[in-house]
Amino acid sequence: FLPDDMGGGMLVSEQTGRLLHIAGGKRSIVHDFNDGSPYPEVLFVEGGQAGLFDIKLHPDFAENNMVYISYAAKTDEKRSTLILMRFKLIYGLGKVRLKEGEEIFRAAPARAQAVHYGGRFIFMPDNTIVMTTGDAFHFREEAQKLDNHFGKTIRINDDGSVPADNPFVGEEGA
Repeated sequence: FLPDDMGGGMLVSEQTGRLLHIAGGKRSIVHDFNDGSPYPEVLFVEGGQAGLFDIKLHPDFAENNMVYISYAAKTDEKRSTLILMRFKLIYGLGKVRLKEGEEIFRAAPARAQAVHYGGRFIFMPDNTIVMTTGDAFHFREEAQKLDNHFGKTIRINDDGSVPADNPFVGEEGA
């Protein structure tokens, strides 16, 4: 939900890749991630699990206007991965828009399966982000290994850097 000085209402993600603003009984497109913009394209498969996922305002949104969005992004014609982007949200002339997009996390390796991405995230009281990554179904056995992002709970700073107090910081292969 947005504050009144940003148009009020709410931001809604459509699995197909569109971010909407709904306010005052009206619906408008904030951004379509499949329109050729400079940001990674959203992978959407009819009846599948890929797409645009979670949206969160930064805890200090009133000061920084930052919004975070997770989604399944195409990496090439056959592969995709989970990414987390952050944007500056702007409001003017009655419209909400994204600008200054920055990718702050990309799950590795990419996969050919368009299922089990995870992608839910939350801000912690220290402004770090905790995000789940899916196991891509066929790679569920990889979840116990530290050399990949399959089936993990990831903790990052709000700029995408790794917190110094994460459990496996400095551990070879992690």
